[in-house]
Amino acid sequence: PKAMALLEKIYGREVNEIPTFEFREMNFDGVKTLVARTGYTGEDGCEVFVPSSKTASLWKTLLSKGADLGVKAIGLGARDTLRTEMKYSLYGNEIDDQSSPYAAGLAWVVKASAKDFLGKSEMLAKKEIGLKSKLIGFELLERGIPRHGYSLLAADTKEKIGVVTSGTFSPSLNESIGIAYIRSDLASVGSEFLVEVRERGVRARVIATPFVKNTSLKK
Repeated sequence: PKAMALLEKIYGREVNEIPTFEFREMNFDGVKTLVARTGYTGEDGCEVFVPSSKTASLWKTLLSKGADLGVKAIGLGARDTLRTEMKYSLYGNEIDDQSSPYAAGLAWVVKASAKDFLGKSEMLAKKEIGLKSKLIGFELLERGIPRHGYSLLAADTKEKIGVVTSGTFSPSLNESIGIAYIRSDLASVGSEFLVEVRERGVRARVIATPFVKNTSLKK
């Protein structure tokens, strides 16, 4: 949440003028860098594209100028936890070349009525006959951590009804959460099912997403 305050120390106030999902060429240490107001955490922030010769310099500058902001080096594991808390789709998990943008809740990026594109007719045909599964967010009601690839089971029949695409223990909520494809008729908020965690059926419930709603991008 303090990303823009840190970048202002490096690039000046004009960095705040970059609109969301746009980028600007900005100078750092005598070279041009691309500063893009994008990200994958649910907070306002930027991704910086820098020549390889300046990566170490930028890294050290971010840490030194961010000391009073509490900045620390952190890895992709944290990024994955943050994007899961926002129910952001990751290619290879929630979306791939077999998934439907409608089932994944990403119809807003398709704009099928605006133009033709490869796969359009097949994608729309599947939508017409009805989606067999939908991407949902869920919380565990018992102890356990859901992981990618774990099966979802019907609470009564133990029939397989879906699969976990991403799961983690949420540090923001202090509970286990996950994203999964589930049979469409069981996708409504409040529906309960089981997640097969190490051969044990753990109770879970569909909940509204994003899981964390008090980020700077959700105010």
